[in-house]
Amino acid sequence: MLLKPLFITSILLLFLHLVKDIRSTVNFTQIGLRNRITSARFMNEKKDPYFSKYKEGMSEKFLDSFDDRTYTVSRVTLTPLCLFLFFSPLGQYDYWVIKIIWFIVMWGSLAGCVFLFFKHAKTSFEKKMLVIVIAFYFLSTDSWHFHTERGQMYIIYPLILTIAFTLTQSKYKFKDFAAGFILGISALLRLPFFLVFIPLLLGRRWKMLAGASTGIVFGLVFCIIFGIMEYWDSYFQAMKEWGKFHFNEMSQNGIPYSDYSVYGEGTNLFLFWNGWDVENFSVQALILQYLNIKLNSIQLMGMLAISIIIMNILLFRKKVFSFPKGISNQSIFIFTFLLMLLCEYFLPAPRMNYNFVQWVFILLMLVSQHSQIKALSLTIITLGCFLTFGFTWLTNNQIIGEGLIWLGTFLHLYHQIDKEVFHEKQALN
Repeated sequence: MLLKPLFITSILLLFLHLVKDIRSTVNFTQIGLRNRITSARFMNEKKDPYFSKYKEGMSEKFLDSFDDRTYTVSRVTLTPLCLFLFFSPLGQYDYWVIKIIWFIVMWGSLAGCVFLFFKHAKTSFEKKMLVIVIAFYFLSTDSWHFHTERGQMYIIYPLILTIAFTLTQSKYKFKDFAAGFILGISALLRLPFFLVFIPLLLGRRWKMLAGASTGIVFGLVFCIIFGIMEYWDSYFQAMKEWGKFHFNEMSQNGIPYSDYSVYGEGTNLFLFWNGWDVENFSVQALILQYLNIKLNSIQLMGMLAISIIIMNILLFRKKVFSFPKGISNQSIFIFTFLLMLLCEYFLPAPRMNYNFVQWVFILLMLVSQHSQIKALSLTIITLGCFLTFGFTWLTNNQIIGEGLIWLGTFLHLYHQIDKEVFHEKQALN
């Protein structure tokens, strides 16, 4: 009885959230976008996007007012391929035009996720719930509005997963290869996508594995053809520097500290909303904060590897090395997402509230699997969602909330794989 009025109200909420983000885009700089545009412009000029810095007398189009000129590295942390594909084409426009385009990209990516799940929904109830969950919960979180105010791009990654997943649900003849191809190219856009090879291998997705491998080769050839292969070494060197960020040990270039001009391209480039309850919840930052222990990149990657091994043993037990049949595409993609998020937690880099928007993929997936979620998993996920909704009076509410959502999703995946592998065993008997 309440579903219809909730759905109607959700449409109104969608409009209100849209208006709020439009105002944010008009009034603020999108400081997370600015460094990517300036670095892409350096790339367009055949200069190193990771170590080129604005200097007095240069064109204002290279000015990132939020940058620290004493660091040897710029603020950009995207891979060369990601920078080239998404931001180099935008560099030719004035910044106010770029902000509008990027706003459309962010909202378009979210709409794309919802539309693709909506298109494949089997019931009217499921379709309405997809919209209700997005309007009443996801768009109402500070994480989403923080993401749009800063001009971030994390919403693009769940769109990629959604496209690949819904492609596997289609009737297209080469759907598995094509889905794998998309995931393979994505690994060069964001390195945690490389972990997709673990679920694909364990799930015997040979066509998707072939597609993913082809996608990586295609992406590398693309980098060579368009002359951006040379920037990969600079990218890894820059990431080593950002691995020292939490320890205040980043390399200095000897230039005395002074603020850049805040004005460029006819606008104030230092306008941002500072009312967000910002939490850095990377493992490196949390262990340093609470235990005063400095973990370097090698130690973090070792901890990640151990965590992945434990996760696989818990999910597959004795079958972990036997590549069990029967694991669904839904489980493959949920497994992939959890691995990617786990990797993100252990990366030696800041992880802020806006990273949370990636969970939209899982939220939409869980709505489509609502009848299969057990009570314990649902309770843990719901509690986590409440905590991430804005309980700022609770210390580390975002960290605890997202941790609970990850745990609840893992329990759901555990039950799904157990059921799928068990059914396979029954069928073989």
